[in-house]
Amino acid sequence: CQNFSARGLAPIVRIPKPDPYLACMVLDGGAQGVVAPYMERVAQAKELCGATKFRPLKGVRLDRVLSGEEALGEPLQSYIGKFNENNLCLINIESVEAIESLDKLLAVPDIDCLLVGPHDLSISLDIPEDYRNPKFTEAMKSIIDKGRAAGVGVGFHYSFGIEEVMDWIRLGANFIVYSTDFFLVRDALVRDVGQLRETFGDSIHGKGGEVGPAAI
Repeated sequence: CQNFSARGLAPIVRIPKPDPYLACMVLDGGAQGVVAPYMERVAQAKELCGATKFRPLKGVRLDRVLSGEEALGEPLQSYIGKFNENNLCLINIESVEAIESLDKLLAVPDIDCLLVGPHDLSISLDIPEDYRNPKFTEAMKSIIDKGRAAGVGVGFHYSFGIEEVMDWIRLGANFIVYSTDFFLVRDALVRDVGQLRETFGDSIHGKGGEVGPAAI
């Protein structure tokens, strides 16, 4: 995280589960944003927002603030606002249950972005990896429409084709995580080596210019 920040890039870290202590740990390590996977419950979302937007406040008092039982006074409110001003809170929407709870999740203050996990969502919809299925498109449209209407960014992480990416951007998605360095290098190698094999088969050129097994 420190290396990314030193180069002017905001480091955003996906934690293994929606856990406020894990969120605090990566923020202490220099992250400026936290992505929490498989978010379905409002209580989880509130805890994540507490960890990313109200650090270093903790414990019972943080619970009272998050529930609305207590309002922070000065100078603590200004201090916490300054302390967390660059922190981002992103939640993964990856299941039918999350979509059904989306209105309640979006009512939680301080959520900055919904990040769709297409693979897990397709599994939850009983249409594994069928990203062109109307059922999947309908789910994506619902998430994007509700998120943007609430003033929250909506995005996705996707590696399987640029056409779907363009379709979802047209629907209103505005936070795009496209592929990974590993997949991009792998796909380029598969494409280029495949083209060489298609052109030359398993042959190589020998010193005398011959092609085929005799050239070895």
